This record gives sequence, C-alpha cells and structure tokens, in this order.
Amino acid sequence: MTWRNRLRLLIGLLLVLGLVAVMTVQVNDRRGQAMSQSATLQTERISVGTDFSGVVTQQRVHAGDAVTAGEVLFEIDSAELAARSAAHLSMPTAAYFDIVDGHEVLIKALAAGSIQSIDYTEGAFVPSNTVLAWVGRTDASYVEATFKLSAGDYGRLSRDAAITISLPSGKEVAARIAAVSVQGIGGEALTVVRAEGPAL
Repeated sequence: MTWRNRLRLLIGLLLVLGLVAVMTVQVNDRRGQAMSQSATLQTERISVGTDFSGVVTQQRVHAGDAVTAGEVLFEIDSAELAARSAAHLSMPTAAYFDIVDGHEVLIKALAAGSIQSIDYTEGAFVPSNTVLAWVGRTDASYVEATFKLSAGDYGRLSRDAAITISLPSGKEVAARIAAVSVQGIGGEALTVVRAEGPAL
C-alpha cells in the first residue's frame, strides 16, 4: 500500500469518525428534548380581601381596569370596626388596608396589574375574611405547559433547569423551570411545568 493510499484511508476514517460523532450529538440532543402537549401564558393572581365584615360603600374599579400597587380599590363601612373603636380597642394595621374614622376600611391593591374579577360590588354586605376581587399581576407572567414523559425523561427534569419556549410568532425565549407537578398514567408521567423568565 502506497503512502498516498494510506493517506486516503486515514482521511476517510477521520471523516467517518467525525460524521458518527456529529450524528451522536444530534441524536442525544433530540432525545433530551420534550415537546409540550399544550402550553398557556398565565399571570400570577393576587386576591384582594377584607378582614372585616361590612357594606361596600364604594367600588372604585371594574373588571379589566389597570391598578397600581397601593391604589384604593374598595371602601367598606364596618360596624365591627365601629364597635371596636367605641370600646377604645387598638385598631389593626396592614399594608393592604387603611382605617378611616374608626369604621371605614380602604382596601388597597398589593401589586400592580389588572382586575380579573370582582366578587362583591358596591352595596353588597361582605363577611369578614372574604375575597372581594382578583388582580392579575403585570410583572409576574409564566408559562404552564403539559408534557407526557417516560420515566427516563422525567428523571432528567429538574427545578431551575433552563428551557426554551417557542412562541406562536416563531420567537424563542429562555426561561427556567419554577415548579413541577406530576401524575402517573400508564407508565408515563403527565407532567405540568411552570416556567418563569424575564422575557415572559
């Protein structure tokens, strides 16, 4: 065998080894990917509630309205607080409400967002420890996706793992897994993943 033939054989072997290495990397990369069955963009919901029973005397917002943190959303006239004030008891304090004149409660938003729903409107009697409305935070969006995974795939899933989310527009954004819940169905794991990231 001449040196020229040996060189061709060596180059051919190197090309075959390189091709096998590239294909192995691609196969491993594809096996490490999982496509979700469904995914939705969600916003974190915060309840707006009252610790005190009373009548809603003023409703300052409606469903769909944008609100800022600290903005007054409802006013409640509370006989419970009036009795406490008349007995000269100390008045409670919290970041989400202010008490005016010993009987009026001003309920405030804890975070910026938009009003998703209102459970009690102006003129309604509200029991103590009741949710009046829900605020969807504008600064806390996340993606919730459902996957069917084999046991091996589920074993590779870890909290805080980096993932790529492909949006309907074709744009891809980076996120991290924040929470995982799972339900076993016929040897497969029906997995719901919550992913968060600044690009969402």
